[in-house]
Amino acid sequence: RVADIAMGSGHFLVNAVDHIEARLTSFLTEHPLPAVNAELATLRGTALRRLGDAGESTEIEQAALVRRQVARRCIYGVDVNPIAVELARLAIWIHTFVPGLPLSFLDRTLVCGNSLTGIGTLEEALEAVGSKDGGDALSFARVLVEDSLEKARGPLERLGRLSDATPQDIEEARQAHAAATEAVKPAEMLFDLAVAARLGEIDPLTEVSADVLEHTPGRERARELAQRLRCLHFPVAFPEVFLREQPGFDCIVGNPPWQEASVDEHSFWALRFPGLKSLAVAEQNAKVSELKLQ
Repeated sequence: RVADIAMGSGHFLVNAVDHIEARLTSFLTEHPLPAVNAELATLRGTALRRLGDAGESTEIEQAALVRRQVARRCIYGVDVNPIAVELARLAIWIHTFVPGLPLSFLDRTLVCGNSLTGIGTLEEALEAVGSKDGGDALSFARVLVEDSLEKARGPLERLGRLSDATPQDIEEARQAHAAATEAVKPAEMLFDLAVAARLGEIDPLTEVSADVLEHTPGRERARELAQRLRCLHFPVAFPEVFLREQPGFDCIVGNPPWQEASVDEHSFWALRFPGLKSLAVAEQNAKVSELKLQ
Protein backbone atom coordinates (compact mmCIF):
# COMPACT_ATOMS: atom_id res chain seq x y z
CA ARG A 1 0.00 0.00 0.00
CA VAL A 2 1.84 3.07 -1.29
CA ALA A 3 0.45 6.59 -0.98
CA ASP A 4 1.27 10.09 -2.16
CA ILE A 5 -0.84 12.41 -0.01
CA ALA A 6 -0.12 15.48 -2.15
CA MET A 7 0.08 13.67 -5.48
CA GLY A 8 -0.44 16.49 -7.98
CA SER A 9 -0.72 14.86 -11.40
CA GLY A 10 0.54 11.51 -10.09
CA HIS A 11 4.16 11.51 -11.30
CA PHE A 12 5.51 9.77 -8.18
CA LEU A 13 2.69 7.22 -8.20
CA VAL A 14 3.41 6.29 -11.82
CA ASN A 15 7.01 5.59 -10.83
CA ALA A 16 5.82 3.63 -7.79
CA VAL A 17 3.76 1.43 -10.11
CA ASP A 18 6.85 0.71 -12.21
CA HIS A 19 9.01 -0.02 -9.16
CA ILE A 20 6.53 -2.48 -7.66
CA GLU A 21 5.79 -4.10 -11.04
CA ALA A 22 9.47 -4.72 -11.75
CA ARG A 23 10.05 -6.39 -8.39
CA LEU A 24 6.80 -8.38 -8.57
CA THR A 25 7.39 -9.57 -12.13
CA SER A 26 10.90 -10.68 -11.18
CA PHE A 27 9.53 -12.54 -8.16
CA LEU A 28 6.81 -14.27 -10.20
CA THR A 29 9.40 -15.43 -12.73
CA GLU A 30 11.32 -17.27 -10.02
CA HIS A 31 8.37 -18.17 -7.80
CA PRO A 32 5.19 -18.69 -9.86
CA LEU A 33 2.01 -18.20 -7.82
CA PRO A 34 -0.88 -20.17 -9.35
CA ALA A 35 -3.62 -17.77 -8.18
CA VAL A 36 -1.79 -14.70 -9.51
CA ASN A 37 -0.92 -16.37 -12.81
CA ALA A 38 -4.53 -17.51 -13.21
CA GLU A 39 -5.79 -13.95 -12.70
CA LEU A 40 -3.32 -12.55 -15.22
CA ALA A 41 -4.26 -15.29 -17.69
CA THR A 42 -7.94 -14.41 -17.28
CA LEU A 43 -7.18 -10.76 -17.97
CA ARG A 44 -5.16 -11.63 -21.06
CA GLY A 45 -7.87 -13.96 -22.36
CA THR A 46 -10.60 -11.37 -21.79
CA ALA A 47 -8.58 -8.69 -23.57
CA LEU A 48 -7.92 -10.90 -26.58
CA ARG A 49 -11.59 -11.92 -26.85
CA ARG A 50 -12.73 -8.30 -26.71
CA LEU A 51 -10.20 -7.36 -29.40
CA GLY A 52 -11.67 -9.96 -31.76
CA ASP A 53 -9.69 -10.33 -34.97
CA ALA A 54 -7.30 -7.59 -33.88
CA GLY A 55 -6.24 -9.83 -31.00
CA GLU A 56 -4.33 -12.11 -33.37
CA SER A 57 -1.79 -9.37 -34.04
CA THR A 58 -1.74 -7.90 -30.51
CA GLU A 59 0.88 -8.94 -27.99
CA ILE A 60 -0.09 -8.38 -24.37
CA GLU A 61 2.96 -8.46 -22.12
CA GLN A 62 2.86 -9.94 -18.64
CA ALA A 63 4.42 -6.76 -17.23
CA ALA A 64 1.57 -4.65 -18.60
CA LEU A 65 -0.99 -6.83 -16.84
CA VAL A 66 0.97 -6.70 -13.58
CA ARG A 67 1.24 -2.90 -13.82
CA ARG A 68 -2.52 -2.66 -14.21
CA GLN A 69 -3.19 -4.77 -11.12
CA VAL A 70 -0.55 -2.97 -9.05
CA ALA A 71 -2.14 0.40 -9.87
CA ARG A 72 -5.55 -1.01 -9.00
CA ARG A 73 -4.62 -2.53 -5.62
CA CYS A 74 -1.42 -0.98 -4.28
CA ILE A 75 -1.51 2.72 -5.19
CA TYR A 76 -3.29 5.48 -3.23
CA GLY A 77 -3.28 9.23 -3.76
CA VAL A 78 -4.79 12.41 -2.36
CA ASP A 79 -4.78 15.98 -3.63
CA VAL A 80 -6.76 19.07 -2.68
CA ASN A 81 -7.12 20.09 -6.32
CA PRO A 82 -9.87 18.15 -8.17
CA ILE A 83 -8.22 18.80 -11.53
CA ALA A 84 -4.97 17.30 -10.23
CA VAL A 85 -6.90 14.19 -9.13
CA GLU A 86 -8.36 13.79 -12.62
CA LEU A 87 -4.92 14.25 -14.16
CA ALA A 88 -3.44 11.65 -11.80
CA ARG A 89 -6.13 9.15 -12.75
CA LEU A 90 -5.50 9.90 -16.41
CA ALA A 91 -1.74 9.40 -15.94
CA ILE A 92 -2.30 6.02 -14.27
CA TRP A 93 -4.82 4.97 -16.91
CA ILE A 94 -2.46 5.83 -19.77
CA HIS A 95 0.51 4.17 -18.06
CA THR A 96 -1.37 0.94 -17.32
CA PHE A 97 -3.47 0.74 -20.48
CA VAL A 98 -3.99 -2.77 -21.86
CA PRO A 99 -5.71 -3.11 -25.28
CA GLY A 100 -9.10 -4.74 -24.94
CA LEU A 101 -9.58 -4.01 -21.24
CA PRO A 102 -11.64 -1.14 -19.77
CA LEU A 103 -10.04 1.61 -17.70
CA SER A 104 -9.54 0.51 -14.09
CA PHE A 105 -11.79 1.84 -11.35
CA LEU A 106 -9.62 4.39 -9.51
CA ASP A 107 -12.33 6.58 -7.95
CA ARG A 108 -11.75 5.28 -4.44
CA THR A 109 -7.95 5.05 -4.43
CA LEU A 110 -7.12 8.42 -6.02
CA VAL A 111 -9.30 10.94 -4.19
CA CYS A 112 -9.80 14.65 -3.68
CA GLY A 113 -9.27 16.14 -0.22
CA ASN A 114 -6.92 18.00 2.09
CA SER A 115 -4.48 15.63 3.79
CA LEU A 116 -3.65 18.19 6.48
CA THR A 117 -7.08 19.11 7.84
CA GLY A 118 -8.78 15.76 8.42
CA ILE A 119 -8.28 12.86 10.82
CA GLY A 120 -5.26 10.62 10.30
CA THR A 121 -5.89 7.85 12.83
CA LEU A 122 -8.60 6.60 15.15
CA GLU A 123 -6.55 7.61 18.18
CA GLU A 124 -6.31 11.16 16.86
CA ALA A 125 -10.11 11.35 16.59
CA LEU A 126 -10.60 9.94 20.10
CA GLU A 127 -8.29 12.56 21.59
CA ALA A 128 -10.22 15.31 19.82
CA VAL A 129 -13.75 14.29 20.81
CA GLY A 130 -13.03 13.61 24.48
CA SER A 131 -10.40 13.73 27.21
CA LYS A 132 -7.22 11.73 26.80
CA ASP A 133 -7.73 9.93 30.13
CA GLY A 134 -10.34 7.56 28.70
CA GLY A 135 -13.94 7.18 29.88
CA ASP A 136 -17.18 5.83 28.48
CA ALA A 137 -17.37 8.42 25.70
CA LEU A 138 -14.05 7.29 24.27
CA SER A 139 -14.95 3.61 24.61
CA PHE A 140 -18.24 4.11 22.78
CA ALA A 141 -16.51 6.23 20.13
CA ARG A 142 -13.93 3.51 19.47
CA VAL A 143 -16.62 0.82 19.20
CA LEU A 144 -18.75 2.98 16.90
CA VAL A 145 -15.87 3.77 14.54
CA GLU A 146 -14.49 0.25 14.47
CA ASP A 147 -17.97 -1.17 13.84
CA SER A 148 -18.57 1.34 11.06
CA LEU A 149 -15.28 0.53 9.34
CA GLU A 150 -15.86 -3.19 9.83
CA LYS A 151 -19.18 -2.94 7.98
CA ALA A 152 -17.24 -1.59 5.02
CA ARG A 153 -14.98 -4.64 4.98
CA GLY A 154 -17.41 -6.85 3.00
CA PRO A 155 -17.94 -4.42 0.08
CA LEU A 156 -14.23 -3.60 0.02
CA GLU A 157 -13.21 -7.24 -0.06
CA ARG A 158 -15.67 -7.76 -2.92
CA LEU A 159 -14.17 -4.76 -4.70
CA GLY A 160 -10.65 -6.09 -4.10
CA ARG A 161 -11.47 -9.41 -5.76
CA LEU A 162 -12.59 -7.71 -8.95
CA SER A 163 -10.06 -7.53 -11.79
CA ASP A 164 -11.81 -4.77 -13.78
CA ALA A 165 -11.69 -7.09 -16.78
CA THR A 166 -15.10 -6.11 -18.15
CA PRO A 167 -17.52 -3.15 -18.00
CA GLN A 168 -19.65 -5.31 -15.70
CA ASP A 169 -16.70 -5.52 -13.27
CA ILE A 170 -16.38 -1.73 -13.31
CA GLU A 171 -20.08 -1.32 -12.53
CA GLU A 172 -19.84 -3.84 -9.70
CA ALA A 173 -16.82 -1.95 -8.37
CA ARG A 174 -18.85 1.27 -8.34
CA GLN A 175 -21.63 -0.46 -6.43
CA ALA A 176 -19.20 -1.90 -3.89
CA HIS A 177 -17.61 1.52 -3.47
CA ALA A 178 -21.04 3.09 -2.85
CA ALA A 179 -21.87 0.42 -0.25
CA ALA A 180 -18.56 0.97 1.57
CA THR A 181 -19.07 4.76 1.51
CA GLU A 182 -22.51 4.35 3.08
CA ALA A 183 -21.15 1.98 5.74
CA VAL A 184 -18.51 4.42 6.99
CA LYS A 185 -20.83 7.44 7.35
CA PRO A 186 -21.11 7.17 11.18
CA ALA A 187 -17.32 7.19 11.45
CA GLU A 188 -17.10 10.11 9.03
CA MET A 189 -19.57 12.11 11.15
CA LEU A 190 -17.57 11.44 14.31
CA PHE A 191 -14.37 12.51 12.54
CA ASP A 192 -16.05 15.72 11.35
CA LEU A 193 -17.05 16.44 14.96
CA ALA A 194 -13.49 15.68 16.08
CA VAL A 195 -12.12 18.28 13.64
CA ALA A 196 -14.63 20.87 14.86
CA ALA A 197 -13.80 20.11 18.51
CA ARG A 198 -10.08 20.28 17.81
CA LEU A 199 -10.54 23.76 16.33
CA GLY A 200 -12.71 24.90 19.25
CA GLU A 201 -15.79 25.30 17.07
CA ILE A 202 -17.83 22.93 19.28
CA ASP A 203 -17.45 21.50 22.77
CA PRO A 204 -15.84 18.06 23.10
CA LEU A 205 -18.44 15.27 23.19
CA THR A 206 -19.30 13.88 26.61
CA GLU A 207 -21.36 11.04 25.15
CA VAL A 208 -20.93 9.13 21.91
CA SER A 209 -23.51 6.91 20.25
CA ALA A 210 -25.22 6.63 16.87
CA ASP A 211 -28.20 8.55 18.28
CA VAL A 212 -26.01 11.32 19.71
CA LEU A 213 -24.20 11.73 16.40
CA GLU A 214 -27.53 11.93 14.61
CA HIS A 215 -28.91 14.70 16.84
CA THR A 216 -25.91 16.54 18.27
CA PRO A 217 -26.31 20.35 17.91
CA GLY A 218 -22.84 20.66 16.38
CA ARG A 219 -23.50 18.17 13.60
CA GLU A 220 -24.32 20.62 10.80
CA ARG A 221 -21.63 23.05 11.88
CA ALA A 222 -19.03 20.28 11.90
CA ARG A 223 -20.18 19.06 8.49
CA GLU A 224 -19.96 22.54 6.95
CA LEU A 225 -16.54 23.07 8.50
CA ALA A 226 -15.24 19.75 7.16
CA GLN A 227 -16.52 20.59 3.69
CA ARG A 228 -14.99 24.07 3.79
CA LEU A 229 -11.63 22.63 4.87
CA ARG A 230 -11.99 19.74 2.38
CA CYS A 231 -11.11 17.34 5.20
CA LEU A 232 -9.76 13.96 4.16
CA HIS A 233 -10.21 11.40 6.95
CA PHE A 234 -7.78 8.62 6.13
CA PRO A 235 -9.51 5.72 7.98
CA VAL A 236 -12.78 6.64 6.24
CA ALA A 237 -11.27 7.22 2.79
CA PHE A 238 -9.19 4.02 2.85
CA PRO A 239 -10.77 1.61 5.38
CA GLU A 240 -8.98 -1.47 4.03
CA VAL A 241 -5.61 0.18 4.76
CA PHE A 242 -6.57 0.98 8.35
CA LEU A 243 -8.42 -2.28 9.10
CA ARG A 244 -5.22 -4.28 8.76
CA GLU A 245 -3.35 -5.85 11.67
CA GLN A 246 -0.68 -3.18 11.13
CA PRO A 247 -2.85 -0.23 10.04
CA GLY A 248 -1.59 2.49 7.75
CA PHE A 249 0.36 2.75 4.53
CA ASP A 250 3.53 0.73 3.98
CA CYS A 251 5.19 3.62 2.18
CA ILE A 252 4.56 7.34 1.67
CA VAL A 253 6.13 8.92 -1.41
CA GLY A 254 6.26 12.56 -2.38
CA ASN A 255 8.30 15.56 -3.39
CA PRO A 256 9.60 17.57 -0.42
CA PRO A 257 10.50 21.25 -0.93
CA TRP A 258 14.10 20.61 0.08
CA GLN A 259 16.76 17.91 -0.06
CA GLU A 260 17.94 18.51 3.48
CA ALA A 261 16.29 20.59 6.19
CA SER A 262 18.50 23.48 7.33
CA VAL A 263 18.09 26.53 9.54
CA ASP A 264 19.86 29.88 9.18
CA GLU A 265 20.46 30.56 12.87
CA HIS A 266 21.31 34.24 12.52
CA SER A 267 18.23 34.95 10.39
CA PHE A 268 16.07 33.13 12.93
CA TRP A 269 17.43 35.08 15.89
CA ALA A 270 17.40 38.38 13.98
CA LEU A 271 13.59 38.19 14.10
CA ARG A 272 13.83 38.20 17.91
CA PHE A 273 16.72 40.69 18.12
CA PRO A 274 16.41 43.10 15.14
CA GLY A 275 19.87 44.62 15.56
CA LEU A 276 21.67 41.27 15.39
CA LYS A 277 22.92 41.47 11.80
CA SER A 278 24.42 44.92 12.31
CA LEU A 279 26.93 43.42 14.75
CA ALA A 280 30.31 41.98 13.86
CA VAL A 281 30.38 38.21 13.28
CA ALA A 282 31.99 37.46 16.65
CA GLU A 283 29.44 39.68 18.41
CA GLN A 284 26.59 38.01 16.48
CA ASN A 285 27.73 34.57 17.64
CA ALA A 286 28.04 35.76 21.24
CA LYS A 287 24.57 37.36 21.12
CA VAL A 288 23.00 34.19 19.65
CA SER A 289 24.54 32.12 22.45
CA GLU A 290 23.10 34.59 24.96
CA LEU A 291 19.64 34.51 23.37
CA LYS A 292 19.58 30.70 23.47
CA LEU A 293 19.94 30.83 27.25
CA GLN A 294 17.01 33.19 27.77
